[in-house]
Amino acid sequence: MDRQCSERPHSRTPMGRVSSAVSQNSRISLPVSTSMKDSSCMKVHQDSARRDKWSHPTTILLHKSQSSQATLMPQEHRMFTAEAYSAATCFKMLQDMNSADPFHLKYIIKKIKNMAHGSPKLVMETIHDYVRDNPEISSRHKFRLFQTLEMVIRASDVLEETWEKTFTRLALENMTKATELEDIYQDAASNVLVAICRHSWRAVAQHLETELLTGVFPHRSLLYVMGVLSSSEELFSQEDKACWEEQLIQMAIKSVPFLSMDVWSKELLWTLTTPSWTQQEQSPEKAFLFTYYGLILQAEKNGATVRRHLQALLETSHQWPKQREGMALTLGLAATRHLDDVWAVLDQFGRSRPIRWSLHSSSPKNSEDLHWKWASSTILLAYGQVAAKARAHILPWVDNIVSRMVFYFHYSSWDKTLKQSFLTATLMLMGAVSRSEGTHSYEFYQTSELLQCLTVLMEKEPQDTLCTRSRQQAMHIASSLCKLRPPIDLERKSQLLSTCFRSVFALPLLDALEKHTCLFLEPPNIQSLYSRTMEALDFMLQSLIMQNPTADELHFLLSPKEDFKRIGQLVGILGMLCQDPDRATQRCSLEGASHLYQLLMRHKAGEALQAESQAPKELSQAHSDGAPLWNSRDQKATPLGPQEMAKNHIFQLCSFQVIKDIMQQLTLAELNDLIWTAIDGLGSTSPFRVQAASEMLLTAVQEHGAKLEIVSSMAQAIRLRLCSVHIPQAKEKTLHAITLLAQSHTRELVATFLNISIPLDSHTFQLWRALGAEQPTSHLVLTTLLACLQERPLPTGASDSSPCPKEKTYLRSLAAMNMLHELQFAREFKQAVQEAYPKLFLALLTQMHYVLELNLPGEPQPKQQAQEAAVPSPQSCSTSLEALKSLLSTTGHWHDFAHLELQGSWGLFTTIHTYPKGVGLLARAMVQNHCRQIPAVLRQLLPSLQSPQERERKVAVLILTE
Repeated sequence: MDRQCSERPHSRTPMGRVSSAVSQNSRISLPVSTSMKDSSCMKVHQDSARRDKWSHPTTILLHKSQSSQATLMPQEHRMFTAEAYSAATCFKMLQDMNSADPFHLKYIIKKIKNMAHGSPKLVMETIHDYVRDNPEISSRHKFRLFQTLEMVIRASDVLEETWEKTFTRLALENMTKATELEDIYQDAASNVLVAICRHSWRAVAQHLETELLTGVFPHRSLLYVMGVLSSSEELFSQEDKACWEEQLIQMAIKSVPFLSMDVWSKELLWTLTTPSWTQQEQSPEKAFLFTYYGLILQAEKNGATVRRHLQALLETSHQWPKQREGMALTLGLAATRHLDDVWAVLDQFGRSRPIRWSLHSSSPKNSEDLHWKWASSTILLAYGQVAAKARAHILPWVDNIVSRMVFYFHYSSWDKTLKQSFLTATLMLMGAVSRSEGTHSYEFYQTSELLQCLTVLMEKEPQDTLCTRSRQQAMHIASSLCKLRPPIDLERKSQLLSTCFRSVFALPLLDALEKHTCLFLEPPNIQSLYSRTMEALDFMLQSLIMQNPTADELHFLLSPKEDFKRIGQLVGILGMLCQDPDRATQRCSLEGASHLYQLLMRHKAGEALQAESQAPKELSQAHSDGAPLWNSRDQKATPLGPQEMAKNHIFQLCSFQVIKDIMQQLTLAELNDLIWTAIDGLGSTSPFRVQAASEMLLTAVQEHGAKLEIVSSMAQAIRLRLCSVHIPQAKEKTLHAITLLAQSHTRELVATFLNISIPLDSHTFQLWRALGAEQPTSHLVLTTLLACLQERPLPTGASDSSPCPKEKTYLRSLAAMNMLHELQFAREFKQAVQEAYPKLFLALLTQMHYVLELNLPGEPQPKQQAQEAAVPSPQSCSTSLEALKSLLSTTGHWHDFAHLELQGSWGLFTTIHTYPKGVGLLARAMVQNHCRQIPAVLRQLLPSLQSPQERERKVAVLILTE
């Protein structure tokens, strides 16, 4: 900064700066005469200027001289020189503030702040003289000077009375000054007054009181200072804070006559209702004014006046959150002395037409409607403030307040504004009740209704996000309700507890919760929010139990009210977490799975015990072994003892065996849920989850594959997940599971995979290969495909203008033909194809004729073209021919294949007219080459001759002819 100052063309020499500083700072007093001071100063400055020219020409600060002349200089001269240079430096920096860019300005302010720590008096004197001697400076420049002065005063440990009065007068003069900077200029001057309060708040308060009680509505800046003082926690000690609040009350008492002044009252209401620059944050002046207005109404003795003013306030806009909070605060403060009047005003306002409209309309149609949309939120907050401020007299009113709050909760348009207002008001009410003397002697009969509202609120909380404190606030309120009389109904407590458990324990993992808030401008601390929510749940549970700590009630609260329907999903999740790389997670998951096994065993034993209890003869034998049994419906059941837990083998097993043993205890529906959980795990982005899911899927199919249902939808889901499985071992186990499923569900799987094999991709082909991995199954797969191939209906007439028929069985036949062609090259189906050669040979010959029949009609209609685009006719014909050729080549019938290839006879199979000749030549080639499969083919021809399908009889006759 110094370098920049020295390089400017208009900058003066160090000597000139000092001279200017001396002329500007007439307050500097030294113990030498003026003439001596001037001459000595001139000489010293000239010597210093020559010396600095060779050493540090860019600085304007004096350094200690190493010359002998400096050592001879009188001590007072050195002091004067240092002080003069500091004053000149400060003066120059104050001057540069006018044109400095933000970065340079920040640097200047930092330098002045450092200087103020060493010489606050010098800096304050320089600022004062600069402002006094330069009245023509711009408002922006003076605004920056006020900011600097505020910082210096705050940094000073002591403020002399002279400076206190001087700067107080300077601040008061500029607080109300109108400039182009508007409010920010006035606020900067006001902040100087606030800074002075750090040293002497009583003197400033006296000035403020004088201005406030003139009878003219105070200027905005005056209210701004009052607001900052009222909200600041740093300016006052605890004792001074109480004194300030008492002085505010006295000011309010003296301001009561102003309520009857029409101009003052209208200006007050106008100031309160005028929108701020930003409605998200309340300005200090408006926040103070709501408080001050409430204190004045509190001091007013005439109830009619209080009602008139509160009615006028409530008839203003309720659109903005801070406006609603301010109104509620004013009502609460007034209720301290006028509780009946405030209650009457709120009751009358709640019955007014705008409120009735807002309760029945959820979509505002114009800006006027927005003024009343959240009026019920204001009423809720007002009831909360009334309880908080008038808590000394509130106990008889609690039931009435709660009934009103419950009404607005149920009948207002539900949104997050209403929810938060309800929670805030209820927390204030519970706080007032808990701090009131004699609470335990009262009985509150509306608490059960309030508890029902909390239950509804918890049910409406989103299950996949945690962004607010709503859950913990609701549970803290419930905890407070447990301390009131009469005790809460047991059924209602149980309902609330179940709802809270679902709302909290169903939340996703912390990583997933944080992803929901990653786009927030100010994302909440999810870790802290979740921890506090769990603490609130724990505290609520303790409060519910301690209200009536008996074994029967504890059992009723914690026992399940219905069968747990997600046990299979829980087992699946625990099974995957048992493979987590984190050892702590592994241990906790294994322990959880072990305890779950214990619960399942006890549940099964409890059901058996219940069945035995229905037979009186066997009742005496039910507990003969003394084994403790547990059931949700058996209140006399006892838990396992430590010795029994140690003896139980389940706690000694590995995670794989634990999950395997648990599967044995699951019902079919629960087993299906487990398998679906494992299938979903295949699509996880976590490698260990994919590996664990594949192992669990394979285990479940190995143990229980034969009794599974809905195998078709499971197979489709596996196909969708298979493309995202990139771990070879996991993919291998998943395909092995398909192999095992095919042992008992071959036809279902073939039908399912056939529907997704047009077009055929590599992942689907892997599933087909898995189907045939075992020889018995591969034969059954081919048999099923042949059955699908032989379903050959012809579509309706192509010339018909009606929509195409719903039956698309011919597409299924073509898909089966395509799969038979592909599977001929699969190693898993090699032996099955060889053994099924006669059937495949005749089926493919017949299929070629069928495809040619499909090609017979003329040009298809546009709708038919769109629907049959998946299977083009030329491609189908080519595929059927290629399937026959590959059958000959892959099964060792090269001579037959080469015979037709050398003659160029394969083309005869491409048209319906030459097709018979092609079949004849192929049959002749088989005879001439002494094909070993001729006897088997002839045996298959006999059923074909009796077939109802003409094409099959035709093919049989053509072959027999040769």
